[in-house]
Formats: sequence, C-alpha cells, structure tokens
Amino acid sequence: MDSSSRLLVVVLGILAAGLADATDRTLDAYLNPGCPTTSCTTFGVNPPYANNLVYIRSEVVNVTDAKQYRIFWSTIGAPTFIITEVSPTDPKDIQLAWNDFLEDHTPEGTYFTLYGGRYAGIGFAKLIEYNDVNNTGQITDANDTRLYYLDRNTVHWLNVTLIQEDDGNLLANLTALITQENVQFNLTIQVRAHPGDGRAAQNPRMLFTPSSVVVRVILDRVPIHFANSRFALEIVFASNDLSKVNAVHSEDISISDEYSPGIFTVERVGGTDTYVQWRPIVYTKVNPGVSDSTRSHTGPLLPINNTMDWTNHTGWGLPYSLLGGLNGILDNGTTLMRFNVSFGITDDDYYNSTGFQEWSCELGVGQPPIDVVSKNVKLIIAIGFGIPAVLIVIAATYVGYLRYKKRRENRLTLLTETTTTNYQTLTD
Repeated sequence: MDSSSRLLVVVLGILAAGLADATDRTLDAYLNPGCPTTSCTTFGVNPPYANNLVYIRSEVVNVTDAKQYRIFWSTIGAPTFIITEVSPTDPKDIQLAWNDFLEDHTPEGTYFTLYGGRYAGIGFAKLIEYNDVNNTGQITDANDTRLYYLDRNTVHWLNVTLIQEDDGNLLANLTALITQENVQFNLTIQVRAHPGDGRAAQNPRMLFTPSSVVVRVILDRVPIHFANSRFALEIVFASNDLSKVNAVHSEDISISDEYSPGIFTVERVGGTDTYVQWRPIVYTKVNPGVSDSTRSHTGPLLPINNTMDWTNHTGWGLPYSLLGGLNGILDNGTTLMRFNVSFGITDDDYYNSTGFQEWSCELGVGQPPIDVVSKNVKLIIAIGFGIPAVLIVIAATYVGYLRYKKRRENRLTLLTETTTTNYQTLTD
C-alpha cells in the first residue's frame, strides 16, 4: 500500500469487555490508498472538492485469533459505508482498479474486491423532499416530490476531515454541496469507527462495537419547495449474510428509553449476522432537549434484482459508487435491498419549523449490540417502587405500634382497676 496515502493512525490499548485479558486494537486510516490518478486529488477552487475514500484497518495486535475488520467510507458516486470481517491469519488489503473505477465506470462493471468473510454496506441513493399535505408522515401519501440524486453531477464533496477523539473513536466529517436547478445547500454526514465496545456520546447514544460504524445524517437549513415539506432518505442495504436470503425489517422492543425518552423500539434491516439498525427518532435542534425530536417512518423493503433495477431506482449515484463497483454485488446470494426512511410523523411539525434534522443509524457485522435496562433506569425503577414500599412498611409498623401501645395501655388500666377493687374489698 502506498505509504503516502496514509492519513492517520490511531493506536489504542483497551480492555475488552467480557474478556479475561487485555487486547490492543489499532485503527489505521488511509485516504485514497494506492490511487495513481490525478482524479483522486483535490479539484475545483473556492472551495476545493475531492474524491474521498477512507480505508480503515481495524486490527488486534499480538492476538492471532482476534477478529479483524476492514472499513470503507466513500463519497465517490453516492455516499457508501462498508464493513467486512477478514481472516486474522490472512488479512489481505483491498483490490481496487482506480483508473477504471473513476474514469471508465459502467453500472455493471466490477472494480472493487473485498477479501474475507461477511460484509455489510449501506449507500444513500437520494434525498427526497415531499409535500405532506395530508400530514401522515408517509412519502407514499405525498402529492408532490423533489428528488436529489446523490451522484457526481449533483453533489460535490469537500475534503474529508478525520479526527481522533478523546475516547479513541475515529470520526470523519463529510460535507457536500448539492446543486440542482439553481438550488444549493449542504449535506453533512458524520461517521465513526470504534476500537472497542461503548456507547455513543451523541444522541440517541447508541451502543457500538469494533464491528460496527455509526453514521449521522444532518440536514441544516435545507431550502424547501412546499408548504408542508418533509424529507426522506432512500437507503440501499447490501450484504453477503450467511442466511443467503433477502434481508428483513424488524422492530425490537427496548424498554430502556433513558437516552431517547418515549422511544421503546429499535428498527433493524438485516439477516442473521449483518445489519443496519436505528432508533426511530429524528432530532430537530443542534443541541436537543427532551422535546426537540420527532419520529421516523420506514417504508417497505424492496429487492434490487438486476442492473436495470440498480439504475432505475437508485439513479446514477449508487451504481457508480464503491458499493456499485463491488465484485458480485448483483450475484445470486447477495442481499441487495432498498427502502426509505422519512423524517416526521402525523401531526408533528414540518421541516421548516426548525430548519434542522438529524438522524443516526449503525451498520455492522455479527450480532448487533442490544440495549438492556441501564443502571440509571434500574435505580429509577427501584426508587419508584422502593420508596412507596418503604413508606408502606413504615406506616404499617407505626400503625402496629399504635395498636400495640393502645392494647398495652388498656391492659394496664384494667390491671389498675382490678387491683384497686381488690384493695377496697380487703379494707372493708
């Protein structure tokens, strides 16, 4: 791999939860590794634009049987995010035909090969603005829509910014200028990789593992074209899940709503060992309070069966993306599904009420992290049930004491009266 493409190396020593010994996991990040063409460098001025492909090697040092991962964040074509598990004994690098991928790309072409086992990927095909005149929060009921295909003609991405955070996570800020029909606005995507298990610092505080990445989509001051505008994302999910069947959409009950009050579900699209999941909540302010949110709505899962489906339904962004150039993406046994996630539900405010929306999802391989009741929630439950129980016990004890005291006083009174009567009888 070209050493000049190396952008950032993060080396962390962490104590893996649930393991008996410590492991050192490294996150080695590279920008456009091995690209020989000038198309990979900055182009345009004021501001400069770029083709961004961030490649991350997530490895454990000195543990031969530890799981290794390869992570890809790309804004070439449509924004694409992929994570794959590789063999710890033969952790090969990627194979990408850069020249053909950038300059001679066709929708049915193969330019990118993943070595290793299972992988999961998502791509954002288009941003949809729709006129929700019936206030249902469902794009299927809209009477008008405006489509922003996230392709090379519509979207220009700025140079990626990579940041090593204090907790060891690797953050990429991806910002795009979208231009269509004399309309311009920015789309921001933040994505994080992790050296260990933990919980995100950003709402809705999702759990994460080294085998997952968390993606945040931010719509800030997007110009609207309808009185009742809402927005939706068309998402494509791809994997070589072991089940070898189409992914399914599920909603799991989560009784822990400490970090997203009132949201008791986690939605998930995936198979037996690959997934993308999210809490159905959309924040409507930069620093949201408890009430600064709305819910999301997920449309039906639809399969992509061939090249015609690929281009007709996802535009010219995803077929020309890193996901679109993946070897075997349209083969039998590959899961390739598309669906919409819309922001806002019935009777909630429309987008222009705040001009800001933020939605997060998590992509991974293996079993997804599942929220359990946190210590704080357990404490609240214990206090909620415990204090009344203690008060009942105290009250019952006090009532019992009063009754005992009264019976004792009655006995003493009776004993006194009996003694007095006997004394009078003897003196007579």
